[in-house]
Amino acid sequence: MAAKKQTRKQTKRSAKPKRYRSSMIAKLITVIAAALAVVAGVIIFFKVHHITVVGNERYPAQTIVEASGLEIGENLMAINRDAAMVNITTRLPYVDEARISRRMPDTVLIEVVECDSVAWIHSEEGQVWLLSASCKLTEPVTSETQVDLDGLTELQGVLAKSPEAGLQLKLETEEQQNALQIILPALSETGLLTGIRSIDLSRTFDLTMVYTDRFDIRLGGTDQLDYKIRYLDEIINHQLDASKTGTIDLTMEESGTARLIPWS
Repeated sequence: MAAKKQTRKQTKRSAKPKRYRSSMIAKLITVIAAALAVVAGVIIFFKVHHITVVGNERYPAQTIVEASGLEIGENLMAINRDAAMVNITTRLPYVDEARISRRMPDTVLIEVVECDSVAWIHSEEGQVWLLSASCKLTEPVTSETQVDLDGLTELQGVLAKSPEAGLQLKLETEEQQNALQIILPALSETGLLTGIRSIDLSRTFDLTMVYTDRFDIRLGGTDQLDYKIRYLDEIINHQLDASKTGTIDLTMEESGTARLIPWS
């Protein structure tokens, strides 16, 4: 009798884990089914029906959409925003920035910031290329290009390496490239760039610029370039009257301040 009672107890104890495992499996199947239902809902219901473009003037909206690679009908949650933004800025040289966001339930918003050509440079092959203030190559100058180079800043003492529209300008040395990537945006931000006729990058320890027909500018080395440009803006627009001409020395070699050396 004692043996039979012991067998019944063991049978009850072994049956309990089986019921527990069955319950867990049932819950797991329910969770998986719910997840599959959610995924199916996203695939079925959250599709791209509208692609809206804002900020564009130079390029038609359809051109920007085609450059992005996005298509009507694809899954809204699965779109590759990073790849689409890179596609736009590289395929369309006059788009400086692109931002892409989702607008539930069925819209993609593309926001673009376009740019203009502000400077020009010779390539290693002898061709003239235009570039934006962010040092992005916009297009080569050809017989069909209607552009007044006199109104743009000439980059002297450097050549563009393997230029390609839509990509960043590459110069011979990293130091020259880094210097230009500070100087051009800083000049553009202060508004001085429209008056800069040329920037000479041939010697990075003695960078020079020409401002209209009034000033030769010595920037010195590549240190504190952003500060020097802002200092130059203060000098030209707030400290010197329109009759002043000469060389503005921003090398800070003497007394740590800028000085004007009048032309005789």
